[in-house]
Amino acid sequence: MRRTMFGKSPELERLAPPRASISEALFFDISDQQASADLTLAERRVESWTFAPWLLLAGHLIITATLVVDSRGASFHGSFFPIFAPLAGALSLDLIAGLVLFVWRRLQMAPHTVGRVMCGYLAAIGGLWAISSVEAGNLALNDPSFVTLAMTTGFFVRSIVAVSAPPFAIINALVAIAATIFFSSNPAITFAIDALAVVMIAYSVGNTRETLQRGRRRLAVEWQAKKALNFVDEFENSGRGWFWETDSLGTLSYVSRQLADDFQSEPEALLGRQFTDLLSVDHGSDTIEEGKT
Repeated sequence: MRRTMFGKSPELERLAPPRASISEALFFDISDQQASADLTLAERRVESWTFAPWLLLAGHLIITATLVVDSRGASFHGSFFPIFAPLAGALSLDLIAGLVLFVWRRLQMAPHTVGRVMCGYLAAIGGLWAISSVEAGNLALNDPSFVTLAMTTGFFVRSIVAVSAPPFAIINALVAIAATIFFSSNPAITFAIDALAVVMIAYSVGNTRETLQRGRRRLAVEWQAKKALNFVDEFENSGRGWFWETDSLGTLSYVSRQLADDFQSEPEALLGRQFTDLLSVDHGSDTIEEGKT
């Protein structure tokens, strides 16, 4: 009987499942959680991405400014349009993605829908960035290493965002591998970027598994606390007990309406008084039904 009374509740077991598997971590952010206890956790993960597109926008603006400075006085043939058109597309997508993450709740978008949109966004800006970098090399700008710098910088800026979710890390890795295979002429840089892309995926999966486990435990505790609070509120509102709270000095910092009514006083009038003052008042009752200190 003692074991039954103090064992874990079935609801707590449901809200705090075992450690997340690798496959669950891989697909959590793009899977529909609407009918799952993980919906709140999925929503909180989306909220953590709010400023990701703005970080990418800042990185793209810095490299674009560098390109503009580098192109001054360069000997080139052709037009800069093939360079700046993809850059303009990437910057536009940054702005759109940033705005979507600010208003996704107003748009009534599900968390998994936002996750899938972010995957498409990362793939698109990765492709546009690679095209722009290659075109910059084709125009023979002052510094031939700019193409390598631009591609490498784009990969690392995206990695800061992509590491937060395994699907993002996979998309970022695929874009990086494709770009280095088709456009990079430096085997050392190709190997370094591709190897780091794989490491990013592994780290993202491990981090997401731990995040899901901690998040589920936190949600379970919050659910239990809310359940207890609702029970206390219902009991207090029923008028069958007194509730009060005191600080470390025994001064009342909260009294329930029922307690104040029984003393024919307003709750505010009792605040700041010593709890022992209540015990010294003869109100025709020898017992206090409920208390909280």
